Amino acid sequence: MSDKKVLIINFYAGSPSYGMVFRHHYLAKEWAKRGIDTTILASSFSHLRKVNVEIDHDLQETEVEGVRFSWIKENSYVGNGLGRFRAMMDYSWKIRRMAREIAEKYRPDVILASCTNPIDTYAAQKIARFSGAKLIHEVRDLWPLTLELMYGFSKFHPLCVAMQAAENSFLKHSDYVVSVLPNARDYMVSHGMAPEKFRFIPNGISEDEWKDTPDVPEDIAGVFRDLKDQGKFIIGFMGSHTDSYSLSYLIDAVQKLGDPGIAAVFVGGGREKARFIELSKRSMAENFIFLDPVEKKYIPSIAARMDALYVAGKRQNIFKYGVAMNKMFDSMMAGRPILYAIDAPNNYIVEYDCGISCEPENTEALMDGIRKLRGMTESERDRLGQNGRRAVQEHFTYRTIAEQFLELF
Repeated sequence: MSDKKVLIINFYAGSPSYGMVFRHHYLAKEWAKRGIDTTILASSFSHLRKVNVEIDHDLQETEVEGVRFSWIKENSYVGNGLGRFRAMMDYSWKIRRMAREIAEKYRPDVILASCTNPIDTYAAQKIARFSGAKLIHEVRDLWPLTLELMYGFSKFHPLCVAMQAAENSFLKHSDYVVSVLPNARDYMVSHGMAPEKFRFIPNGISEDEWKDTPDVPEDIAGVFRDLKDQGKFIIGFMGSHTDSYSLSYLIDAVQKLGDPGIAAVFVGGGREKARFIELSKRSMAENFIFLDPVEKKYIPSIAARMDALYVAGKRQNIFKYGVAMNKMFDSMMAGRPILYAIDAPNNYIVEYDCGISCEPENTEALMDGIRKLRGMTESERDRLGQNGRRAVQEHFTYRTIAEQFLELF
């Protein structure tokens, strides 16, 4: 195994210092411990990152926190619009055009194509043919199904037709299809995948990031000190401030409870943050705290100051295939009980008894969940929190996830 070479194809790939997306950086570091040489082929620009690289040419390499990245030069763009689509298509076209050069340069034994959209599979398949590599396609989102179920696209829209053809292609031609969505197997089989190709490999946490974590800056520590001095029960949310995470329902639930002893703390940024701040001013404004985004290294220390953590999402038909939110595993690892409101078949809160599960988009259900958590003793809440931490340590670390991939290699 130690002589294996792996090439990861992921437009968005990043690192803890660069910003989203982290999964493959963590996997590469774990595989390196086992002597596996990994290269991540990524776009030089992603709107999800806080730091983007400046390069002169395609396939220029840099080392990012111990992991080799090979960059495809792309123009910057803003947000989730036409510029992003053009960059993704250009990235796909470039790596397809350079398939032989990429195969000869990196000589991969395994290609892990974790594609932003399924059209990247054509490039991955071409590189695999030139290198004789095993091809594993990783599915993080179902395209074009997400466009159809969440955004109302017709399946006959040209973009959906093109994506469906690409999805059918990778389902047929990949050696394995890995999904972070546990219930996607039957859907994939219905589109031509051989059942034995399917593997569910979840997201998780990096254990190193939860060791010797730094304390939060003093200004943030002071906020929590003041809340604790006032005897507040603190419900926390950490992440992007969009209503896809049902933040308006949490605000509404706290306001309707009318309990001055409850505080809701929101950590992060996002396009709808200003709207949520305005919603919080309708009543009990002093019970809502909005903090700026923080570096990922501070998340453990902030989470430890919460009495409960909020993980929720609006009802989505796409959720019937499962959910794979990174914030779920971070919240479980934090050792705090979780107030959970997502309608999906994989409910780790119930499975591992690590919080209160509520019906999503239901203010009354959230109010009841908050009452239950607030009414528990500290030791009862600690038991729920430790159940979640133990579940993550046993099933959802990147050390464990890396081993699951090694079985396919």
